[in-house]
Amino acid sequence: MSEGGLAALGVKPVLLLGQIVNFTILFLILKKLIYGPLTKALKNRQEKEAKTKALQEKIEKEWANLEVEIKNKKAEARREAQKVIKQAKVEAEKEKEAILAKAKKEAIETVERAKREAAQEKQKSRKETEKEAIKMATALTEKLIDEFLGKEEQKALISQATKNLKKVRV
Repeated sequence: MSEGGLAALGVKPVLLLGQIVNFTILFLILKKLIYGPLTKALKNRQEKEAKTKALQEKIEKEWANLEVEIKNKKAEARREAQKVIKQAKVEAEKEKEAILAKAKKEAIETVERAKREAAQEKQKSRKETEKEAIKMATALTEKLIDEFLGKEEQKALISQATKNLKKVRV
């Protein structure tokens, strides 16, 4: 009856069996040649994507770590620069104070030297003025003596002045 039922449907059991065998062979060939390599390729692709994703996450973590490290290095560099600047300011202030002290000392020395030189010039000028005054007084006295005193009176005056000088020297 099953033959009659299949035959009534227009299906030949031998052909059906042949098609089942052909389909099975084709399925096995396709599985071996196409499905196997295709699933292997998909599996490889998934593994590559997983590796790529893991690598990307690792790179992102490293990038974040590098950013933190760079930020820390910048902060450290700023602190170091501030320290160097502060030290330079302190040294510059010390140098300024030293220069000012030296300049003040030199100014005082220059003023003292100028005072000494002025005093020496004043003394020299006074001596020269005294010498000039003595010369002028002597010349004037000689002229007056010559005009108003005679020769005898002049000798007596010179003798008297000589005696007075000897008393002053002794």
